[in-house]
Amino acid sequence: MELNNLLTAKNRDELREWLIDNNDKEKECWVAVKRGRPVNNGTFWYIDAVEEAMCFGWIDSTTKKMDNGITVQKLTPRRKGSLWSELNKERCRRMERTGRMTDAGREALPDMSSNGFVIDKDILKALKSDSVVWENFNKFPLLIDTR
Repeated sequence: MELNNLLTAKNRDELREWLIDNNDKEKECWVAVKRGRPVNNGTFWYIDAVEEAMCFGWIDSTTKKMDNGITVQKLTPRRKGSLWSELNKERCRRMERTGRMTDAGREALPDMSSNGFVIDKDILKALKSDSVVWENFNKFPLLIDTR
C-alpha cells in the first residue's frame, strides 16, 4: 500500500495547518499517531488527528504499521452520504463548541438534529422486553445534545 502525503505533523495544530492549506485539494494524507488514553506529553494522539480531520470534513480510515514500527493513520475526505456514528457526531458538536469546526467540516455534517437519530426497532424491542431494563434505560440522559 502506497503512503501518499505522509505528513511530518507532530501535533494537531500542525495537522490543522496542513488541512487548512490542502483539505480541498488532496485526496488523502497519513499521519503518525499513537493510540491509547491521551496524556499531555507531546505525543500526537489518534483522537487529536481524528477530531482535526472532522473539522475539515475528513475522516480516519486505514492504519498501517511501517517498517520502523511507527503506526500511521490514513485520513481522507468524507464521502457524501456516508454513515456517521453518534460518537463522531458528538465529537463534531464539541469541535463546534470549542471553535475548531470549519465551514468545510460543517458542509460534510449529516442531520445533527434530535430527529436525525433513531434507535433500531430490534434494539427497542429488546429493551422493552424487560421492564426493569426499559425503566433504567429511560433514566439515562438524552443520547445527543442538539444545542
